[in-house]
Amino acid sequence: GIFTPPTYKCPYGKPGDRLWVKETWAIDECNGDDVYGHTGPVIYYRATDHDTCGNPWRASRFMPRWASRITMEILSIRVERVQEISQEEAKAEGVMFWWQCKDGMRRLSDKHTEFRGCNVPEDKRNYIKGLHLLWDSIYAKKGYGWEANPFVWVIEFKRLEY
Repeated sequence: GIFTPPTYKCPYGKPGDRLWVKETWAIDECNGDDVYGHTGPVIYYRATDHDTCGNPWRASRFMPRWASRITMEILSIRVERVQEISQEEAKAEGVMFWWQCKDGMRRLSDKHTEFRGCNVPEDKRNYIKGLHLLWDSIYAKKGYGWEANPFVWVIEFKRLEY
């Protein structure tokens, strides 16, 4: 007979679904009406706000939908092995790149491309190495390290503007 591989439903959604981003946040419920005409609670986001007016930061997992400022729409979903990722895709994951210098590999971020006065050209940046090391730090002890080359969900999305 003809072998039909099993199909799996992605637990994160399907194309067209909307996802909202949770991030570390704080709320000032007492701010009420301010001089700018704002009414209701003021939300602070740790990624961009440095002062919460004394309100404590709250963990991202407790952020309600109404407080989220980022919504994404799923464009496509596929399954592939983690090692099939391209340099461009690894860079889009936000990992630090690695660079081969005279005294070994160095880890740098896109914000800090200078190493000892030498600007690291884009074609010399190894984002896959950065993802490999990050991946192992999270999954190797669980038996899903880089060398196991597990299958992963690849979800492409676009950020929606409101």
